[in-house]
Amino acid sequence: MIRWDYDRELEKQLITNRELLYFGWALREYIDKAGLHVIISTRGLLATQKIMKEGEISIEDNIEMNLLEGLNVSSLKKIYAGLHGKLPVSNSFYCALKRLCASRESDREDY
Repeated sequence: MIRWDYDRELEKQLITNRELLYFGWALREYIDKAGLHVIISTRGLLATQKIMKEGEISIEDNIEMNLLEGLNVSSLKKIYAGLHGKLPVSNSFYCALKRLCASRESDREDY
C-alpha cells in the first residue's frame, strides 16, 4: 500500500471557503486516526463549495451528499465528537454536522 496525501497548497487555491477547507482537513485528520473508511476528497470539497454557492440545498444535505455519504448516525456522531476542539464552534460546517446528527437521530427514533 502506498499512502498518497492530498496537496494542501493546491486545496488552499481551489477551496476559497475557508470554513469548508478547515472542516475538510479536520474531517480527514479525525477519520484517519479513527480508522474509518471514508474519503474526504478534493473533488468532494469542490462539489460542496459549488453547491454552497448555488444555495439550493441545505448545508446538512450538502455535506452528507458530498462528504459523508452513506454513514449511519453512530458514525456521524463519532465524527462530530472527534472534531470537538479541532474547529471553532462557530464553523458553519461543524454546526451543520451537529444538526445532521440530531436530524438523523430523530429519523431513527421514528422507526
